[in-house]
Amino acid sequence: MRLEGSQEVTIIYRRTIYEITSLKEEIKELLEEGIKIKFLTAPVRILSENGKITGVECIKMQLGELDASGRRRPVPVIDSEHIIKLDTLLVAIGDEPELGFLETESGLEISKWGTIVNNPETLETNLKGVFAGGDVVTGPLTVIEAMSAGKLAAEMIDKYIKNKPLAREYSVTRPSIYVKPVELSEEEMTGITEPAILNLPTSARLDNFKEVALNMVESSAVMEARRCLKCNLETEEGKKAISD
Repeated sequence: MRLEGSQEVTIIYRRTIYEITSLKEEIKELLEEGIKIKFLTAPVRILSENGKITGVECIKMQLGELDASGRRRPVPVIDSEHIIKLDTLLVAIGDEPELGFLETESGLEISKWGTIVNNPETLETNLKGVFAGGDVVTGPLTVIEAMSAGKLAAEMIDKYIKNKPLAREYSVTRPSIYVKPVELSEEEMTGITEPAILNLPTSARLDNFKEVALNMVESSAVMEARRCLKCNLETEEGKKAISD
């Protein structure tokens, strides 16, 4: 309840807490901040009066057989409709690519999920010379995965233009500069633990948008840096490969 004047925030979710795909830390934090979750409930229609939203009609759900995601599919319970009164509604039911710009006769193959179908090795679609990658192919994933697809697509497009075979090259990337691993003492080796990330107390993050996950203390940051420099690629063999 970060916004000034908000009295109650409720999440309407059609499954149970065991099927939520969000991080456990996120669920824990929102519950700590007083946000409620109404499980096994799905919106049916939005209610309004004089151009203003007044509530949402919902229906109770029960879990059925497993679906494609490996979770039990929510099934409506007959005659369980009810109304939840509210004055603000934020819809968050997933993302999907906007492919309205594609003409029907384009011939581009689209999956049943509304994403573009491609060859995962080359990112080429069913249309010769047309490549696709990122969320438009996979659906919502991470920025890193989208960037990776962009780099691969650029590589394949370059090969296509130069009439080279569309094939990926798999090889180990060695560091350009050899960095000798930091020697850790036996005490440091046996005492390394996951650094604790400090969070802003719940009472201090209500009614505001202050940063919640704070920086780790300097000693933990230094220890993490020392540990991260022990990379398997930075070996004597790697040093020799670079010098050769």
